[in-house]
Amino acid sequence: MWDELLARYIPGRSWHVSEGETGWNNTTRFVEMEGRRWVLRVYDAHRDAAKIRFEHAALIEVARRQLPFRTPIPVLSTDGTTYVKLPDGSGKYACLFYYIEGVRPTSMSVVADTGRQTGRLMQVLNDVVMNESPAYFPSYELEAAHPACSPERVQAFCNRPPEGFEHLREGLRVLYEAWETCLRTTPALRALPHQLIHGDINPSNILVLPERPDRVAAFLDFEICTRDVRAMEPAVLLSGLISIDASIDDMEALLGGMRETARLSSDEAEAVPLLMRLHKLDLFVHYLGRYLEGVDSPDVVREQIESNAAGLLKLNELAPKLKALCVRMLT
Repeated sequence: MWDELLARYIPGRSWHVSEGETGWNNTTRFVEMEGRRWVLRVYDAHRDAAKIRFEHAALIEVARRQLPFRTPIPVLSTDGTTYVKLPDGSGKYACLFYYIEGVRPTSMSVVADTGRQTGRLMQVLNDVVMNESPAYFPSYELEAAHPACSPERVQAFCNRPPEGFEHLREGLRVLYEAWETCLRTTPALRALPHQLIHGDINPSNILVLPERPDRVAAFLDFEICTRDVRAMEPAVLLSGLISIDASIDDMEALLGGMRETARLSSDEAEAVPLLMRLHKLDLFVHYLGRYLEGVDSPDVVREQIESNAAGLLKLNELAPKLKALCVRMLT
């Protein structure tokens, strides 16, 4: 299948394909030919060409800007598109990106530069004008977060856990309480400044060079790039730090780096802890929807329930301190 697929990009050549790290939503393969390398991605989570078209259009626009880090650049196929349908009849899509050198960060030494370069990316994304309509709703539109997760279905799952999830009743209670709280704040979030955001900056989507582990070499995976509350970008970063039990000092280092390249209004900074809750809820709803559609196993959604409920409880403890920190560092 790979030869047939890759022939859509550079026909009549011999490729070497090897396995790469595969995330929750995609299958990845590394492709080599005549000393050159690419990354092949298969979109496993959806069969929606509009989502890929928007992602790639955003990447092409970002690539036109001068930035101190790299971002993925999609390769044009022989028919002039940047994505192709798999020849296996599954309806899935695939694309090819130019390879970017680097490794995933393994320490907190890059945290300050992550904030710094995220601020630069925010500036660029704010200036990008898209002809395509966003394929994803803003994060605060929880009722539209996943087509399989209507409010009634989320309520039923959380309040009356089905077989195999009864032992997670307390975690589901925490998640549903946060769901109700976030729904009540939707009007206020709609009033905050919006722009195009990456929306998923975390260590798995960052590359560093081995000789400079404290500097961001690339930001990857713009798959859920959309128009959303601008302050969601630092909220996602901080949410990720909470998930790995990072210290307040690490969070301050992140925001200190961002302060050099981006600032928020007071209202935005004060909203960051709420947006962090929203991000964890969005992850839960996303994976619940995948489970309800038969994409993921029960174990996957159980892990998401446990991790995001724990994250919400930790956030409840830290929220006042984080709000004060965001106001101090970002305004």
